[in-house]
Amino acid sequence: MKVVVTDCDFSDLTTERRILGPDIEVVAAPLPSADQLPEIAADADGLLVQYMNIDDDLLARLPNLRA
Repeated sequence: MKVVVTDCDFSDLTTERRILGPDIEVVAAPLPSADQLPEIAADADGLLVQYMNIDDDLLARLPNLRA
């Protein structure tokens, strides 16, 4: 599984990796645009978002996300 972390204020993702566990690939995507995120997260199962606005159109472009 893969989780993409967008627009994060933290310098590293140690806490996220510890919580999600060793079987989850955690990928940082600092400050992506709405046009860039589908490319970065095309195969992501989940998103962790701090500030970015995620609307229905963007979600439709990320078909692998799980509820």
